[in-house]
Amino acid sequence: MRVRLCWRRGGRNPNEKNYAAAQLIARLRPGGWDTTLEYLAERDRQHGITHNLLLQRDGDEIIYAALLPVEAVSSIWHRQRDVSNELQRRGSMGRIRKNHAENGSSPTLWLQDDRAPDAHKVSDALWQWPGVIDLAEIAPQVGREYFDDTFDDCPSPDYSTPGRDEGSRLSVVRSEVRRDPHMRQAVLERTSA
Repeated sequence: MRVRLCWRRGGRNPNEKNYAAAQLIARLRPGGWDTTLEYLAERDRQHGITHNLLLQRDGDEIIYAALLPVEAVSSIWHRQRDVSNELQRRGSMGRIRKNHAENGSSPTLWLQDDRAPDAHKVSDALWQWPGVIDLAEIAPQVGREYFDDTFDDCPSPDYSTPGRDEGSRLSVVRSEVRRDPHMRQAVLERTSA
């Protein structure tokens, strides 16, 4: 599966818990929306990818985990675009003026939109699509005993065969790039948010 992370909920915008969406690719390929979606599907097929997982988390909690078949991505995107266009045409989107699916030059799939009373209909197009599963909503099976037998399947190692952990000294020359500590800190802060 290909995992696509939804926009972060990092407290930058008080409205950000009202929506969840994942960009399928950063920018359109030459030929427009349909060509871009065809490219994505073909690329996934060539790599043996059968599903996309759209993941929305809030801190350590997974809010949505939409598992959708690769062959449904384009159809879901078109449906969300059509629903968004219809809502715009009827004036039911409040101050929202852009089409959900056509997010600038990036095709986007929506898992949640509660910013306007009817906006949820865009994400409903994804959740109601045949074959789409919200893995975050699957309850663990109660009553089944679970045990991890992974280690038991492996033969016991014989630690006497590798030898001793001593060796002769050797000289090593290496080159390295000195990293800017401020940049390193900024990257760590961004990834932990």
